[in-house]
Amino acid sequence: MDACNLQPNQLGYVAGDTLPGLSGAIKDDDGVAVDITGYQITLHIAYPVPVVIPATITDAVNGVYVIDWRDSDLTYGRWRFELQIVDTGGNTVTVNRHSDNNALLELVVDRQVA
Repeated sequence: MDACNLQPNQLGYVAGDTLPGLSGAIKDDDGVAVDITGYQITLHIAYPVPVVIPATITDAVNGVYVIDWRDSDLTYGRWRFELQIVDTGGNTVTVNRHSDNNALLELVVDRQVA
């Protein structure tokens, strides 16, 4: 796998890495930040035994969150992933495609050299 050739729908990491965390900001269709106070955001990775990683909301008013990796979260290979966002009313939105090319989101994890 070659991180230099990643497509827009792919995220590249190395197995065992814990940095950088995956951060993002939720915005409405007009590009305005959504206040995510009280929201629950989770990243779901389609490993053979699926993994769910909770996000930490770092700036709720501006819709900002971060997903911090543990060393066991990143497993070598190519894996589909999605972000699930649950608002305060219990409504769920699942993001599983890239907005520019409509391709499914993919996590590309390289092996460590040593």
